Amino acid sequence: MRAAVIAGVAGTLVACGSPQTTSGDFANAANGICAQLATDLQSSGPLPRSFRDPGARPRPQDLPAAAAFLDHNVSILRGAAAKLHALPVPDDERDLAREWLGALDGFIADLAGAGDAARRADPQAFTTAAFETAPQAAADRDTLGAKLGVNGCG
Repeated sequence: MRAAVIAGVAGTLVACGSPQTTSGDFANAANGICAQLATDLQSSGPLPRSFRDPGARPRPQDLPAAAAFLDHNVSILRGAAAKLHALPVPDDERDLAREWLGALDGFIADLAGAGDAARRADPQAFTTAAFETAPQAAADRDTLGAKLGVNGCG
């Protein structure tokens, strides 16, 4: 009997509707996470030499520092991405939010790939991931984020 009452109350609450997440709620929460992400990334220190001149071929001796830098920052990005994936999304923005999160995940994967290439001492793969594919994923992330009212995130 008690279980039936609890189920009935729960059903009534669901039927009445719980507060829906609005576009503004989602954007505000995401922007808060992104602002903390920016602070966390800035605190990880200056860019290694291999990132300062994307036109120059990275020197093999610079790649270990690039790998360590990327590993640290990818970890920070993954933590923020997990928080962003956990946010409630308004129904009318669900598909766009999924695209945006996918672009963010792609950006993170590209940076992780650049770190892997740096560890393998593969300057060509590092350059491709760090200076070609990751920037394109970042541009996609930012374009989609702007449609959601999310300003940057990574």
